[in-house]
Amino acid sequence: MFNIDELYNEKYCAKIDAKAWRFNLIPPTVKVLYNHFNPESVIDVGCANGLHLKAFKDLGVECLFGTEGAIHWASYIEKYFGDQYVILDLRLPFPHIRKFDLVICFEVLEHLEKSHSSQAVNNLCGLGDTLCISACSVSGGFHHFNPQPKEYWIKKFESRDFHYCEDEVDKLQSIFQDTRCSGWFKTGLKVFRKDT
Repeated sequence: MFNIDELYNEKYCAKIDAKAWRFNLIPPTVKVLYNHFNPESVIDVGCANGLHLKAFKDLGVECLFGTEGAIHWASYIEKYFGDQYVILDLRLPFPHIRKFDLVICFEVLEHLEKSHSSQAVNNLCGLGDTLCISACSVSGGFHHFNPQPKEYWIKKFESRDFHYCEDEVDKLQSIFQDTRCSGWFKTGLKVFRKDT
């Protein structure tokens, strides 16, 4: 198991935080998600510098929480979003937090070793009944330990009684084609809802 804080160190976090496009593209992306899901509570798993949470907060969502694996992101989260977060390793069992209307996890799962993917999925499924996930399927990215096709993740989540919402994904991706947003929302977005 790699050391998260060594891999995602202060230098890495500062480099990512300096990318202006994140500040420009995340708010319109989150607005699309807000309009679609209309959540009253959101948790961002692997929240990095907390910009997605900040964007939901700016839209009026009051119940927000973040988890992040790398301690070096803490000062950025507090700067942009606040103190409603916890440092947790997604590869290990999460403590009980609470349930949220919407669970988001963007471009995180491919950065974990394949041997820990089942535990990561278990953690996500325990946080709410509606999951909005993106996980890159392309190898060769920065520490992409586990790039997998969409079908791999569908199978993982469906084994935990969550179904893949193809119609919702198609609708969101059609909106994202005309929205200034990160490319992975146009190609790698996945929505899962718990079977009832």
